[in-house]
Amino acid sequence: MSKKAYDFIKEKIISGELKDGEIITETSIGKALNMSRTPVKSALTKLELENFVKCFDGIGTMVTGLSMRDLEDIYEVRVSLEVLALKKSIDIINRKDLKLMKLELSGILESYKNGKAPDIDYINSVDERFHNLIVDNTPNKYVKTLMNSIKNKIAYYRREAYVLTDTGRESADYHYRILEAIEENNFELASNLLQEHINWSFNILLGALPKIQGVGK
Repeated sequence: MSKKAYDFIKEKIISGELKDGEIITETSIGKALNMSRTPVKSALTKLELENFVKCFDGIGTMVTGLSMRDLEDIYEVRVSLEVLALKKSIDIINRKDLKLMKLELSGILESYKNGKAPDIDYINSVDERFHNLIVDNTPNKYVKTLMNSIKNKIAYYRREAYVLTDTGRESADYHYRILEAIEENNFELASNLLQEHINWSFNILLGALPKIQGVGK
C-alpha cells in the first residue's frame, strides 16, 4: 500500500499535476487511493528523503521544486554518470535499437524541416528513451540506480523547458549525432557530444527555470 501511494504521488509530481508549492495531505491522498493514512505517511517520508516534498507538522506536505543549485548539482553528477554508462554500454547496445531510435529522430528532424513541429510529449518521450538506451545497457547497477533518482527529479522540468524554449530540433540533432558516433564505436566523439549535449540542456533548463516555477508570470 505504501508503494502504491509512493508511485501515485511521485507520478503526479513528475507529470506536473501536483505543482511546486502545492500542499497535499495524508487524508486527501488516502481518500483518493481508498487507504488509511499510515501507508501514505510512509510514502511521503520516502518522497521527502528524495527531495520531492517537504513535510510540515500541523500543516501538511508541500511539493518542492528544484533550485538553481539543485540543477547545478544534478547535472554535474549526470554528466559523469552518463559518460560512464556510455563507456560501459557502447559495445553492447543492440544495433537494431540504435537504428529504430535514429529513425524516430530522423522523423522529428524532418517534421521541423517541413515546418511542422512534433508534439511536445512525443519529443519528450524520445528524449527520455534516448538517454535510457545508454543507461539501461550499462552493466553497472549503481549507475542505473543513481540515474533513476536523477531523471525522476528533472522529468517534469525537461518537458516544461521544451514547451517554453522550442528546442526540440536542436535536441534531436544532438541525439542523432551521438547515435552515429555510437554506431561507429567512436567513444571519444560520442562522449564529447554527450557531454556537450547535457551541458547545453542544463543551460536551456536553467534559463527556463524562473518561468517553470512561475517567477515573473
